[in-house]
Amino acid sequence: MGTVINFPGNRIPSFQSVKEKVEKINDDKPVDTSIFSEDEDKAFLALLKEWPCFRHLASEVDLQQLFEYYYDDELSQSQDCVLEFMFHMHDPDSNFDISNALYTWNEDDRQYFITSLNMHAELIDIVRKEELS
Repeated sequence: MGTVINFPGNRIPSFQSVKEKVEKINDDKPVDTSIFSEDEDKAFLALLKEWPCFRHLASEVDLQQLFEYYYDDELSQSQDCVLEFMFHMHDPDSNFDISNALYTWNEDDRQYFITSLNMHAELIDIVRKEELS
């Protein structure tokens, strides 16, 4: 099995980088919340809905609405942790507090998390083997 978590060094964001992010959020321009293409956004949303804590999410909720719920603090703490994990898997610089997530999630969500890590590690192994061939 491949290495799943590549812990970064001591990366503390500078005041300037935090300030720039806050300025972007406070901009009057609409924020583009799409992750990739429309198809990839749908796949991202489908993955989220597989998590036990998201299974009861209304089927008509799209990714844009889900992000609005997240930023308006309308999701459960478990759902927040899932989104932050998914953001982190997409961008390792995105914060994810694994201790808080494991404490917050119920047994079903913790098991799904472990399953998703194992699947990700297996995919990494496959990609590595293909690169070496």
